[in-house]
Amino acid sequence: MTSITIQTPAKINLYLKVLGKRADGYHELESLMLPISLYDRIVLEEAPAGIELCCDHPQLQALEDNLVYKAAQAIQRMGAVKSGVKIKLYKNIPLAAGLGGGSSDAAAALLGLNRLWNLNVSQEQLLELGAQLGADVPFFILGSPAIARGKGELLEPVYFKPLWLVLVNPGFGVSAAEAYAGLNWGLTKKESYTTIPPNLFEKLKPAQIASWLANDLEAPVIKKYPVILEIKEYLSAKGALGSLMSGSGSSVFGLFGSRGQAQVVCQELRAQNKAGWSVFLTHTLN
Repeated sequence: MTSITIQTPAKINLYLKVLGKRADGYHELESLMLPISLYDRIVLEEAPAGIELCCDHPQLQALEDNLVYKAAQAIQRMGAVKSGVKIKLYKNIPLAAGLGGGSSDAAAALLGLNRLWNLNVSQEQLLELGAQLGADVPFFILGSPAIARGKGELLEPVYFKPLWLVLVNPGFGVSAAEAYAGLNWGLTKKESYTTIPPNLFEKLKPAQIASWLANDLEAPVIKKYPVILEIKEYLSAKGALGSLMSGSGSSVFGLFGSRGQAQVVCQELRAQNKAGWSVFLTHTLN
């Protein structure tokens, strides 16, 4: 095997609860995360030595700081690999958008290089390695909907029927540090958003799921970027069962009852051609 191509999905958070600060600099979380059908693409080509990374996005040129590069270094060290790799990264997931694109790309690098170099590293080892790279990386290594706890590395897989979404990115990014800095700890609550047993999630209808969409980071980010509220209100006015900012922002998704409904709203919003906005018709993955 000399080359591997992988599609790397984005994610959304159906709920995101911030429970407190951790000594390691991360935050204690509880979140329900689902992969969605919006992808980057990564190509791994075996090389004689070294790690070479190129990317088609103009804002991702400091490549040795990229999580994909760090992931390649980490698994190369773990496996004591002497051969190298040439990595091509094609970006479609917006940057700093609350969609986990960088973490997904890093997870794909770990999974792909494990195959390319025939390392036979176990999933458990990959999950541990991923947690060292970033809080969302283990979720993408697992590759299925999950309740995430801890800093994101404690994962409980769940099953969902596909949910249809209109996803809107306003054309700018929000860093996680920026989102957490605005959090009002006095307004956060310690209990979970839902007490629904995970094995019953697949029986829920979209309207039931929409009733407990929530994100502790949404209010502070909206305070600084009101356009996020504008997007939420637009999607709700067009019939979304619920709308929510994903992760630390800036992307917003609207949850619809069917593909047809989502498709109509997506087309209408694209036709408006709002400056900077990117609009995606997408669905959750299992």
